Amino acid sequence: MHNYICVIGGANVDISATPYGDLNKGDSVPGKSNISFGGVGRNISENIAKLDIAAEFITVIGDDMNSTHFKQDCKRKSINISNSLELKSTYMSTYVCINDCNGEMQWAVSNMDIYDYLTPEYISGYLNLINSADACIIDTNIPEKTISYIAENCKVPLFVDTVSINKATKIKSCLSKIHTLKPNLLEAQLLTGMKVKSYEDLKKCADWLLKEGIKNVYISLGEKGVFCTDGKTYELIPCFKTSIVNTTGAGDSFIAGLVYSYLKGFNIIDSTKLGLASAAMCISSKEAVSDKLSCEALEKMLRFQEANYEC
Repeated sequence: MHNYICVIGGANVDISATPYGDLNKGDSVPGKSNISFGGVGRNISENIAKLDIAAEFITVIGDDMNSTHFKQDCKRKSINISNSLELKSTYMSTYVCINDCNGEMQWAVSNMDIYDYLTPEYISGYLNLINSADACIIDTNIPEKTISYIAENCKVPLFVDTVSINKATKIKSCLSKIHTLKPNLLEAQLLTGMKVKSYEDLKKCADWLLKEGIKNVYISLGEKGVFCTDGKTYELIPCFKTSIVNTTGAGDSFIAGLVYSYLKGFNIIDSTKLGLASAAMCISSKEAVSDKLSCEALEKMLRFQEANYEC
């Protein structure tokens, strides 16, 4: 029986807009919009809770109306935030994105200065919580010094979501402490200083990360799938076929699938497939976390889709 997963990272009010047709610079176009709670850490926590794994989520929020509703939402979704930092006279962070007509994010603006308050000093009070978990997941929305502190003091497997090119550099000094890393191709190139133009380049890029001490590397290649390796097995696994409604949160769902796989003892290939199954369920939903996600639904999709793979 599993204990819990500790997640440390971002929680935002997410506002997304998707046009019905092409975007025109400097012009307003017809479309649809959606407002929900998001953030990489929060999304991962909800996905984990849907997979029947207890989620202990550490983040920072304010005392505005959005923060109040966020706490209520977490309670409904079985995400424990009792160890999160609550600031007075402060607004919750906000993420605004503009998609294209296919649901692919084109532009985004995030207001996340509030995470500067998630300091090593604050986290130091929760080391026992972190190190009593089955694993710890962090995203790079939190400050670099806090990431370094967690990496140095975390005694359980550390999973890292790099989030974006601008934030991925925060983990450069602590790669050797990371158990599982999931960058996209641009982030992997940034971390390694390599240009990837072929499969062999991709393998060399992953090998560089492995030599730094990372146990498992999953490089997201967008619609082409995920390249995965543990140093023994190297494989490019294609994405599952599904209708694309909204790609926001797909990477968060993938990470949750990896953690689920880790707890189940899956190998690198099967964990990638399960992560992709989780991501496929996400992008076929209008929400950043699919309301259809469950252990049963995930494993059913995995069994159904496995015939498409020739690994």
